[in-house]
Amino acid sequence: MNQCVLCGKSSDEIPLIPFEYKGNQHYVCTAHLPALLHKPEIFADKLAGAGEDWVGEHDHE
Repeated sequence: MNQCVLCGKSSDEIPLIPFEYKGNQHYVCTAHLPALLHKPEIFADKLAGAGEDWVGEHDHE
């Protein structure tokens, strides 16, 4: 069953939005979508292989 990578809630509990990172598909719930967009570094320890790639400044051109 698919779950939000941050809180672990399933699609039975809350809508989930799929996203891909480093070739792997993950899910984030609608409650945590703003965190994924504005503070992605909090997901780093939840995603395999994310590590330091998500830490630091983000360039938005």
